[in-house]
Amino acid sequence: MNRILPRMLAMAIMAVALLSGCKRDDPQAALDAAANDLQAALEAHDARRALDLLHPSFSAQTPEDDREWAGRTMTMMFMRYKNIHILIPWREHRLDARVPDYATSEAEISLLGAEGLLPERSSHYRVKLHWRRENGQWKLLQLKWE
Repeated sequence: MNRILPRMLAMAIMAVALLSGCKRDDPQAALDAAANDLQAALEAHDARRALDLLHPSFSAQTPEDDREWAGRTMTMMFMRYKNIHILIPWREHRLDARVPDYATSEAEISLLGAEGLLPERSSHYRVKLHWRRENGQWKLLQLKWE
């Protein structure tokens, strides 16, 4: 379980990376929207929606941490915590000017898990995310955290 919470928290924090009101045809705004959608899916316990935002080649800390691992991790976290909240005090997204369909995000996140109103578990992470845009949609390609 100790390995599950940090990874789930990192995924949740990724999702909150940006909040923006720009047009969706703008790559930066679309990236912000994808990150927000991922956060909302995790907080809503919607694993299917969250998995839809992961790239088919998604990986995390180790090569074994793939989409299937992400699905199992989310299911366990959702069963363990009735309420999941993701706080992001700092975040930054960078589009790659040389490769327009690639972007990176860095963020500081706090993941809170609770059965009731008060958090039972709180963890803080620094995450780095790699995004790939395919068919006009940003998908999370890789997630790393400290």
